[in-house]
Amino acid sequence: MVKNSGQIIRRYATALFELAVENNVVKDVFSQVQLALGALSSDVVSMLINPAYSDEDKKNVIATLIQSIQADPVLKGFLELVQANRRFIFLKEILKEFLVRADDHMGMTRVEIHSAKALSSTELGEFESSLSQALKRKVILTPKVDEALKAGYLIKIGNTIVDASLRSRLANLKESLSQGV
Repeated sequence: MVKNSGQIIRRYATALFELAVENNVVKDVFSQVQLALGALSSDVVSMLINPAYSDEDKKNVIATLIQSIQADPVLKGFLELVQANRRFIFLKEILKEFLVRADDHMGMTRVEIHSAKALSSTELGEFESSLSQALKRKVILTPKVDEALKAGYLIKIGNTIVDASLRSRLANLKESLSQGV
């Protein structure tokens, strides 16, 4: 990755977020960014960063993206700026960082919950309710199945991981038994 890529990503994401707040279009831009991330396949990103394609070709790809997601003028201008500054390599990460900032602004927290088996809608509802009360925010759960867990759960909230899985408990038990011998 490019040196200082984290700074570049944060700077651009902050700029987009502040423009959206200033123009009172955070929810609109949020929805459009989600659409844009869905439209930015690895092939499209590869094409955008490939020097074999002309600037005009890349400009046309961005124009098509803008049209397909019916981008708000704020997002349209931002995407054109990214294109003009040739920051395509960071585009997906910039948009993801924007979503994090927008979630926070709108009082939401995204939580991944990993379990050994698919959770029922009742279980997901209970997790969502409990986490919403604990975090005092609206929680958006993303369930994921990880059969390596055997049992229990692994919950990811931003950079925080709560590991209540059988796998981690067995690893802890093994470690404590090996230290005791």
